[in-house]
Amino acid sequence: MGNQNKTGWWPALPAAPLDWELTSILLGRPLAALILYPVRNTANPNLITILSLIFSLVGTAGLAFNFNLWFSLALLFVAMVLDDGDGLLARYQEKSSFFGSMLDKMADVIRFGLLFPLLGYFAYKQAVGDHAFIYIIMGSTISLSLLVQGYTKWVYLEHKSRTDKKEQNSKQVESRGTGKQNIFYGIMTAIFWPFHECDLTIWIIVMSAFSLYKLLIIILFASQTIIALISIIARLFSLYKLDSSNQFL
Repeated sequence: MGNQNKTGWWPALPAAPLDWELTSILLGRPLAALILYPVRNTANPNLITILSLIFSLVGTAGLAFNFNLWFSLALLFVAMVLDDGDGLLARYQEKSSFFGSMLDKMADVIRFGLLFPLLGYFAYKQAVGDHAFIYIIMGSTISLSLLVQGYTKWVYLEHKSRTDKKEQNSKQVESRGTGKQNIFYGIMTAIFWPFHECDLTIWIIVMSAFSLYKLLIIILFASQTIIALISIIARLFSLYKLDSSNQFL
């Protein structure tokens, strides 16, 4: 029995408003659906993750060794599309796994962990004066900020899943809001905060094409540092509320 009747192939909108990414919704997921459509029943999601990582590493190496700029940026774009495609395949084939999720996250860590310090170095070479070295620090800090965001998110989700299990045994879980509300908040998130994972790739491609590395690093540093600090505060507050609610379960 085929998998095509279990889950629709065309990507649905994210359920959680904070997961709405402008680039992913408009470019990444639709292109991934088109490219992978012929192999949607046979392609291995983990293989797509590995291919995405390879494309990103080759593209980053192309930038580092001053290879063809447009070819290198194109590879980064393809890597972004495939990064959306692995999850699409896993859900369609009903092959979501802990291993695949971990592999996907590690691929992102490696990709951005190498790319952002490199961009910081490019900005450093464009800068003049004693302050120029700050761009290298900023590039590394961007990578750290992404790690903080991911770490705080998954720690929270781990504890939240345990609480949800307790709630299911004691009371009905509260409604998280209507579908229309989620769509509205999702649209607002996508429009007014275009600095999610896929969005960052577009920022990198567009501004690198014009060699605007200093401005790029400043924008990425400001956006990712802010969201990392917000993530820490918000997750700590959420976990504090979970602790309080667990006292009554």
